[in-house]
Amino acid sequence: MWLPFMQARPPAQLTLISLLTFSLIRLIIFYIHLRWWGVNVIDLQQKAFYRVQHEPDNPNTISDKIVRAIADDGTCIWVGTHSNGLNRINKNSKQITRYLHNKSGKSLSCNNIRSLLLNQDLLWIGHTNGLDILNIKESNPKIQSLNDICNFPNDEVTGISKDCFGQIWAGTWNHGVIRIIQKDNRFECTVFKESQPATSAFTPPKRVISLYADEIYPEVFYSSGEQLVRLMLNEEGQVMHTIQYQADESNQYTLNSNFISTIRRQNDSVLWLGTLGGGVNRMVLLDGNDYKAASIKTGDSQYQNIECLEIDNNNNIWAGGNRLYRFNPFNQHLQEFKIPGGMNSYKIGSSFISSEGTIYMGGIDGFIYFNPAEIKNNRTLAHPNISYIEVNNQKKEFC
Repeated sequence: MWLPFMQARPPAQLTLISLLTFSLIRLIIFYIHLRWWGVNVIDLQQKAFYRVQHEPDNPNTISDKIVRAIADDGTCIWVGTHSNGLNRINKNSKQITRYLHNKSGKSLSCNNIRSLLLNQDLLWIGHTNGLDILNIKESNPKIQSLNDICNFPNDEVTGISKDCFGQIWAGTWNHGVIRIIQKDNRFECTVFKESQPATSAFTPPKRVISLYADEIYPEVFYSSGEQLVRLMLNEEGQVMHTIQYQADESNQYTLNSNFISTIRRQNDSVLWLGTLGGGVNRMVLLDGNDYKAASIKTGDSQYQNIECLEIDNNNNIWAGGNRLYRFNPFNQHLQEFKIPGGMNSYKIGSSFISSEGTIYMGGIDGFIYFNPAEIKNNRTLAHPNISYIEVNNQKKEFC
């Protein structure tokens, strides 16, 4: 189901005892007197967000209520669900194709999707039993399991990312970080906890909560929930150095949470991190192994747990937890966007920004998408005039 929505309060029952009619000057705005919320304002000029949800009795909706991963290839949106497979949504026709596990050799290995990555014609699909690939250009694509073709471990894949050498990196729950190199139709997997057991960044096997491989700089970042790990790559794409960062309560300029849910890079030295317990952190990488971090201060307790984060084309930070926020780093303004119909509670790993700048965020009730460039605040002040009021069907005129 495709539902446009605008920033507004939840629906409320119209009052039966009073009706206010306003003459509007220069603005297309409705003023509605509501029983519980007073006078509400709906700005019809405000650009819409959009929400896509599961409908149990409608086969042309996404196959599950909970969305865990999203990707956009320009023509289609790919949606990975918590427990009911993969969906392909044609952006023009809105037609939805579902991919589910079955006993044939061409299906998904598992319906519990946790991560997606588009790399040229291949869609990489991480799930709770390993990693699959699908050629998006094929009309009836055959899904291949990397567990079968390169001995990828049977483990939950929490994140997938591509580095500047074209290497694919996968974060897993029990086997740490894994690198996949594709050579023609062959794939080679390196499980670093096995290949470099003496490196503290890889052993003991660390779960990977979030993963970010940089397509410009030869670096990979991932979080174990206990620390942030930085892998420095040499000219051949091999790991030559590792750095581990942790929060320090005694130092106000460090991270304020080790549980980093999302990692995004703004430039060569600045990272933006979504955390559980510490909101959004801005991390500046310094020379050597040092860094400096600062968190966005707010009195909103809901803001402390951020599971999704994306940077738009104007360097605004969009952060999703139980609510959706936009932070402007230049004027330090933090704005909340409320979603009619209730909270979506966005999920770790479920956000994506397309080449056109559209941001997607998945959660416990479908996913939302929007173009940040179209989300503008109406700064024109309204000047309403009351023409009449009715109380118990008795009209009173105002001159």
